[in-house]
Amino acid sequence: MVCTIKKRVVIGITGIMIVIGLVGCGGESKDIIGGSNTNESTDTNEVKTQLTRVADAPEQIKLYQFISDENWDDAEILIYNTDVSMIDDMDFIRKYIKIRQDVIKLKQGETHVNYETISKNLDTLNREEYNGVFNKQFLGFKDTFKLELSEYYKKVTAQEKIQKELLWGKIDKAMDNGEFSIVASLASPYTSSDTDFDAIYNFAHYHMSGQGGDDEGMMNYLLDIPLDYNGRYAKHIMEFKLSHQSKDKWIEDYANRETILAKIKRDNIDAEIRRNIESSKPNPFIGMTQDELINSKWGTPKDINRTTTRYGTSEQWVYGNGNYVYLDDGIVTTIQN
Repeated sequence: MVCTIKKRVVIGITGIMIVIGLVGCGGESKDIIGGSNTNESTDTNEVKTQLTRVADAPEQIKLYQFISDENWDDAEILIYNTDVSMIDDMDFIRKYIKIRQDVIKLKQGETHVNYETISKNLDTLNREEYNGVFNKQFLGFKDTFKLELSEYYKKVTAQEKIQKELLWGKIDKAMDNGEFSIVASLASPYTSSDTDFDAIYNFAHYHMSGQGGDDEGMMNYLLDIPLDYNGRYAKHIMEFKLSHQSKDKWIEDYANRETILAKIKRDNIDAEIRRNIESSKPNPFIGMTQDELINSKWGTPKDINRTTTRYGTSEQWVYGNGNYVYLDDGIVTTIQN
């Protein structure tokens, strides 16, 4: 059989690469992507076309070979140490190499990379609709990574479920022991993402408010638990709600919830203002006038014992708990406590 031999000279990694294509005798040649059959892979022809078009760019041949061999570190070094501006889709290739390096670091246990970030970067890269020389390799990698990501999420979900069940064991025990501050502390990190934790957090604060004699606070925390809540502690919480008022009244309160909460907010603000005013008042001191004494922290006395002589008027103001103030002609002369 007579074979026709073509020779193509290309500048290679260490010198001149000779790519020999055998045509008409059943011969095969390996492409730079992965060694597939020339009459079976369109990627092969694309790479050869690229190399033929820039045969005077040996760095491109090196880069393509590094990517084909999945030699990502050398590919990155080459990109940052040489001029590769003549290569098409260079922005995509840079990002693709970075993602592949991050995957390797992730599997090596490095903590500064994670599946979520890599997946986000991969989705961004995918939106660029790359259709270049390494499209086949990129799509294969993307499919493989998505499968790994799915398995990762299954594993994380299973671990989180185990951890939450352990946490609920602690919460249940603390509830049984009446340790409501512990319950609130355990549930607090998860209130924004889990309705059960949010409900038990408010229920714990309901009990804590009750222990502190804050009836209004108790009702407020029960209002923060939705009336249609049907989770882990739903039956227990509903029993406490119904111990305060009927279900119809709760429905009414939920309908007027914003008005009720606005009133509570105003009352709290008013109470805070009163506390600030009280805290700014002075304690009684010698030389105070009668009016100043009334406006002090001690305020109006429970009783006043008055003695009048030709020398003037003396008063004993009784505040209780052994606290007394003595005034002569309206001026504080003695403080006893």
